[in-house]
Amino acid sequence: MKLLFSTFLVLSFVVIVSAQNTTNKQLLGNWQYTNQYGTSTLFFQSGNQLVLDGVPASYTASATIIQVFTDGQYWNYPYRLSGNVLSVTFPGGSVVNYKKNNSKTSSNTSIKGKVYLLNGTFCSYSGSSSSYSSYSSTTKVYFDGKGSFQYKSETSFSSNDGSYSNDGNDGVSTGRYDIKGNSIVLYFPDGTTGYADVYFKQDNGSISEIKYDGTIYAKNLCD
Repeated sequence: MKLLFSTFLVLSFVVIVSAQNTTNKQLLGNWQYTNQYGTSTLFFQSGNQLVLDGVPASYTASATIIQVFTDGQYWNYPYRLSGNVLSVTFPGGSVVNYKKNNSKTSSNTSIKGKVYLLNGTFCSYSGSSSSYSSYSSTTKVYFDGKGSFQYKSETSFSSNDGSYSNDGNDGVSTGRYDIKGNSIVLYFPDGTTGYADVYFKQDNGSISEIKYDGTIYAKNLCD
């Protein structure tokens, strides 16, 4: 009985290792995502080493998760592989569809597009109150991680005479954005251009706080 159980464990281990090796072989090579602002490159050098936008890291891969070890931490990236398209979900929920590039590449590939590092909803809040009234205003900006953003303002006012609120859904505006170093270039629908600063980054490079026109916009302010 012990021999049978031991044989089963060995066979199970062989099947798991074989499946991992097959997955790693399918990932190997150069994958690219391109939009009008530039190109992001994900290069799997070997079965345990990758380079994302010029930053090397070690990794392991199952059939659904790429686990990356960098900056002393493990990060899980859900993914789906369909032919020559690799769909990777980044922190914040943004999905980037990389396409297989069969041309020769190296870990020194020049990366221009970084818009995927800014994704999700960012909020700013202001308000005032007195003994007879209160006022609050929240601006929400959604970055899709692909170069587009939407923004709206929500306001509310209350006093002894009544209350008023506006959820801002009738005033949603859409623009484009790009990231250049620590600056975020905002292209508004009226043709004007604004500039925001990267205020705080996570260890994996994703942006969680920005500063625009003296105001901080952060993901945790949306809670």
